[in-house]
Amino acid sequence: MQYPQVESTELSLQNCLKWYDYHQAKYSNRFFATDAVFFLACRGFYLDSIGKKGQNDQNVYDDLIVAVNRSTNKYMAVRGNTDPSFHGQNKAKLRIGVYRFYRGNHKGDYLAFRPYPEGVRLACTRDGLPSDCANTNLHGGADIADGIGYDTWSEGCLTMPIRFFKRTFQPIWYKEIEQYHQTIDPNHINDRYLAEKKLGLGTKHFPVILLEKRAKENGSFIYSATGETI
Repeated sequence: MQYPQVESTELSLQNCLKWYDYHQAKYSNRFFATDAVFFLACRGFYLDSIGKKGQNDQNVYDDLIVAVNRSTNKYMAVRGNTDPSFHGQNKAKLRIGVYRFYRGNHKGDYLAFRPYPEGVRLACTRDGLPSDCANTNLHGGADIADGIGYDTWSEGCLTMPIRFFKRTFQPIWYKEIEQYHQTIDPNHINDRYLAEKKLGLGTKHFPVILLEKRAKENGSFIYSATGETI
């Protein structure tokens, strides 16, 4: 298995902070002054280097998922997936945008990250048609074989190789949220934790920003949730 953690110049720590500031200015009601941790995902990030050139592929880890702690400048970039694994099955594909997530389990199996508040409907497409979806979690998918994902295990979720997710990404970022993130809903009942993992009082929730890289005649560019480049 290739190691999924990567370095990125295009979405470096400083550039991710710029994308954060840009979206905070555009979507002020989706951010809080107490936010420390945020995730940023870019669909089709490896547009020209993984899979078919100039095309966002499905069932391939050709996207990038970045976690950042604004308080400490902790940064982690991981090859991942933001698409449903297969086309033509009416599966959800989350629209680029700004969302809120929280810590909760995936199908009662293991700890992951879920849309906040629980049960919220998010904007998506299904085989190109407008729709909405729920339970669009960030969780583990199949591990990487020969440089590409052989099954990203997604019906609309954001995924990354499961061994790395369980052993590294999830434990580190649960801890970062617990120690540094201060945005908390004291009235939200978190019944999606696993019994052996108590998450404290209330529910901490944080921003997830989904971008998209698109191929144009003069190159490939990252587009914001507003459809603009910066």
